[in-house]
Formats: sequence, C-alpha cells, structure tokens
Amino acid sequence: MTRFPILSHPGLGVGMDLPWGSQFGLIRNPHQGEGPSPRTRAFLEKGQGWTHFFASWQPRNRNRLDAREYFEAFDAVFGLLDPTCIRALHQTTFNLGGAGHYDRAAVVDFTNKLIERYDLAWVNEDLGIWSLGGRQMPYPLPPYPTDAGLECAIANTRFVQERLAAPLLVEFPGFSEGTSIVEGPWHAYDYFREVIEQSDSPATLDTGHLLSYQWLLGKRGEALFEDLDRLPLKSCFEIHLSGCQIVGDRFVDAHHGVLLEEQLRMLSLLLKRCPNVRAITYEDPRFDAEGEIIPKARPGWERLQSMVAQWTPQASQETPLIHKREVKNTLGPTEDRLTQALHSQNLAPLADEKCEAAIGKVRPEAIRGLSKRVVNGLLRHSHAGCGSLQKCYPETLAQWRSAHPEDQDLSVLAAAFAASEACTDHVELAAGSPGLCVEQAFYEFCKQAGIGHPHVLEEEFLSTMMRVLATSPRPAFTIPSAIKQSPRGLIAISSQRVVHALSQGRIIRGRLPAQA
Repeated sequence: MTRFPILSHPGLGVGMDLPWGSQFGLIRNPHQGEGPSPRTRAFLEKGQGWTHFFASWQPRNRNRLDAREYFEAFDAVFGLLDPTCIRALHQTTFNLGGAGHYDRAAVVDFTNKLIERYDLAWVNEDLGIWSLGGRQMPYPLPPYPTDAGLECAIANTRFVQERLAAPLLVEFPGFSEGTSIVEGPWHAYDYFREVIEQSDSPATLDTGHLLSYQWLLGKRGEALFEDLDRLPLKSCFEIHLSGCQIVGDRFVDAHHGVLLEEQLRMLSLLLKRCPNVRAITYEDPRFDAEGEIIPKARPGWERLQSMVAQWTPQASQETPLIHKREVKNTLGPTEDRLTQALHSQNLAPLADEKCEAAIGKVRPEAIRGLSKRVVNGLLRHSHAGCGSLQKCYPETLAQWRSAHPEDQDLSVLAAAFAASEACTDHVELAAGSPGLCVEQAFYEFCKQAGIGHPHVLEEEFLSTMMRVLATSPRPAFTIPSAIKQSPRGLIAISSQRVVHALSQGRIIRGRLPAQA
C-alpha cells in the first residue's frame, strides 16, 4: 500500500529552491541573522491561501551535516507561513539514482531532525544522480536506464523510504540533451513506474520533466502527451510546475517562473488520470521587490490558480498512512549488495569497457559534454567561504597566463587539473568520506606541476584555507596537514615565516620576526 501523506485540504502550493546569497533565497545578515532575503520575505508574507509549501535544502557551507546549522534560517522561513499551510522539504542529497558507496544514513538522520522540528508532511527528491564519486554534479543526471541501474535505484529508494520519519515522494527526473550518460533498454516512464511500485513510494510528476523526456525522444505537438499510462498514475500524490522554455530545438527546465502552454495541458491530463493527486506545486516562482509575481510569469500563474480552483479531486483509492513512522537505521545485506552494484567513483570508470556489463553502453558524446561542463566549472565555480579558484589564486594564475598567452581563458589549465591525480583525490560531500577540498587539490596540482612561484602559491593556499575554515569549522573535507590545532584555534606558518591563524572566527595574518 502506497504511503500517502495526510493532506486534509488539497490544492495549490509553492516550492522554492532558496539558494544562499540569492535575492530569491536565503541570506546572512550580520545584524538580523540568517533567513530569507527581503524580496523572498515579501513574497512569503503574501502567501495567503497556499495549502502547502516546500523549501529546498541547499548547503549553507561546507561542513559535515548538522541540522542545527539550518534552524535559524528555516525558523525564519517557516515562521512567515500561515499556520494552516502544510510544510514539506525538497532534498538534494539522497542521490537516489547514484551508485557506489554513499552514506545515505547520515542524510536520513539529518533530514529526520528537520522533519521533527518543522513537522514536515513529506520530503521530495528527484530520482537522479546528484553526485559521482564524492563530487557534486552541476545538475542531477537521470539514473542509469539499465537493469543494474534499476536495481540500484530501487534499493536506494527503499533504504530512504524505510528510515525517513515522513513519506519520501520520488520525483520523475529531468532530461535534456547530453545529460543521460548511459544508453539502456528502459523507457524512462516504465523505469520510474518500477521504482515507485517496487519501493511502495508516493510519486511526484513534474510537468517540465515529463515534457523534457518526450522532447528528448524527438516528440513534438500532441506526441508530447503520449504514453502517460506507462507512469505510476495511481501513486502520484504531487504535480510540479516550474518555468520552462524552448530555445532553438532544446527544451530547457529554466525554473524562471514562466509556464509553457504545454505544461498546463500536461497538468490538465494528469489531473484526470491521477486519482490520488492532492498537491499541485508552483515551483520557483519569480517575483519583484514587493513580493508580486513578475508580469511575464503572471498569466501562467493565474491560469494555474484557475485550473486548481476548478479541480475536484477524485475519491482516494488508497488509505493514507500516518506520516510519522518509526525510524530504522540499519543497512540490510541485500540492499548493501545492490547499492554496490554500480561503481561510480568518478566519470572515468563509466567509459571503461569493464563497466559496460554493469551499467550498459556508455554514450561517449554525453561523457565528453558532461566532462566539459565539469572542467569549465573547476576554476570558475564559486565555493562557500572563498569564492572561485580564480579568486583564491590570482597571482599564480596571472603567472600562468603570462607564461601561456594562448590560454587566457584557462581552459588548458583546467583540463590539466581535471586529469591530475590531485583532482582525483578531491572528495567533498557533506555526507561522504572526506578527501581533499578543491582548493587544496588545486594547490597540490600546481605544486607538483611547477605552476606559479612556490612561495606565492603557498601563501595563497594558506590564506584561502583559513577563509574556508572560518565559514566551515567542521568541514566535510580533510584539513591540510600544514594547518595545526592551537589552544586558540588553527595556525599555519609558511616557509616564508608568515603566520596564518584562525581564532574564534577571526583570521589573523602576520610575519614572524627574522631569526637571529
């Protein structure tokens, strides 16, 4: 029997990603503490009439998971909601489609603490690959469409579903050109149905995700709405709509608030075919400084409101179970075997012929495309506490550009770093086994390759690490051996006798007196 949450008054709600440092998310205010940005606060304060609301969990720093670090911000967010509004959470770290060793028990324990504090009615996550080998992906990848991939996804979902203190809603994943890195025999609708039915899970159907898959198959017009009966329609509890657009011949899940006509048509069809749907969620709305939906998104939002207002839910064909359940924390031998069925330490093994029997046929063009995105982001992506590697190592990179005028965009350097042994040692997930943080991995790479002036590189590295550790004092990575614990905090002394210290959140830097 599918575990449906209790939702006494079905209808329209809102979901928000709430990224840190965004006007559409959460901020750190030195005077008022952590919480929603002024624009987000204005929108939440206008949220009268929503039946439900979910916040997406986004990491605020690079610490190991600790729910207490998020209480201040989430207290502020959920405190702005109407008392009758049902609360939920969108997770991004269960990694339901992933394989290899991954500590989901830590993620479940973290999530259960949030469920208890905020009385969350359900938790949702896309059935995707959110990380590979201890590295977060730039976007979740669809699961492996093979028998082994299906076994693994079912085992992962069962593991989380049985231990979570609220129902896990499993969401149909998004698809776009280049994101599916393995070819397999499974149609995504059939694959998703098997996961839902064999894990006894309620489902979330995202209209944009469904359309993106059909679009990827080459379907257009009325063909976009074919094969819906292959989905687990009776298990569908929630339907998502987020802003999408068509750019050239690509379907883009943009999350910009503007709904396509095709999404509203898909919603109309699903409402007729999903007898147990209770929650319609407008995901990632876009609004102005006063909290009003932006003009470009308003027509779709008003159409959506009208459709839900005219919708009469069908009588439920399932008996809902109480949404609080006993929490289990042991991994059974069968699940352990299935979880290890696919090996995904990093992108390279996916292209290894030895893995084909387990994961199916690799799509080389997709591997190249994903690798290119990962490589391009290595030096440019901003990391909590220090920003990008370009910001951390300005003089070292300036020296590289001076010596290599043909690589002003640093693409050659980024590719060399990505292929290095030091980058392979980069492992940094809040619930994973710790390895090198990306800043140290880059330092080790430059040191081994003789890039930059050694003394400059060392000073930039130690200065960077103190900034990172100031914001992440319990890091999900290994603290470099050059940094020692002192009675008042952390300290490192460079070869040039420059002291880099961190005491009570304050960074101290100075040169030792010359030796006699």
